[in-house]
Amino acid sequence: MATLTLRPISDASLSHSCSAGSSGYVMINESSSDGDSTYIYQSLTSTNSASLSSTFNLGGSLPTSKYNVTAARLHFYARDSDNNVTSSASVAFSVNGSGAYTVSANSLSTRYSDYSISDANMVSAMNAILNSGDTPVITASLRTTGKKSSNNKSNGYIRVTQIYLELDYEEIVEETSAIYVKENNSWKKYSAAYKKNGGVWSLYSDLGTLFEENKHYVKAN
Repeated sequence: MATLTLRPISDASLSHSCSAGSSGYVMINESSSDGDSTYIYQSLTSTNSASLSSTFNLGGSLPTSKYNVTAARLHFYARDSDNNVTSSASVAFSVNGSGAYTVSANSLSTRYSDYSISDANMVSAMNAILNSGDTPVITASLRTTGKKSSNNKSNGYIRVTQIYLELDYEEIVEETSAIYVKENNSWKKYSAAYKKNGGVWSLYSDLGTLFEENKHYVKAN
């Protein structure tokens, strides 16, 4: 079992401000949360609720062999400025433009927290795409919403410092050979053969000689 982590590699659209520069994905793609060192944010300047949305393309070193995804965990790290603001945030992950596998926080803490869920539906979606031979295109759409509690209060903010997707996977080991045996006028596939020697059944490892001995078997590579 291995774990693949997919992080933002580019901005698909960016409405949030950046703590530095103009590339939002650079602010949130670190391998471990760096808190207020780099982040994207929404300023809260009014008692009227306002929202911002940004979308990021995710990427990582996908295995070159065939593999089966067994678990998917969705993460984002966020906080707001203080108790004088009301805030919420969500990140919707999509695979090949469909699905909305979402992790949400209805009320952000003033300290950075890992808002995360495990999503079995995303596991199914990933495996359906992988089995079709396509390369998954994964995006993460962030939406933040907030307001000040009073115009007499200082302006506030929502900050997001990290977004990523974790996938547990196992490699699929393909059969290098198989045996087809004709039973009831139909061929059935078997991955191994056993031969009885001295009253004991043992795995028949030399498939080549097996086919020389018995023409009722067909080898498949």
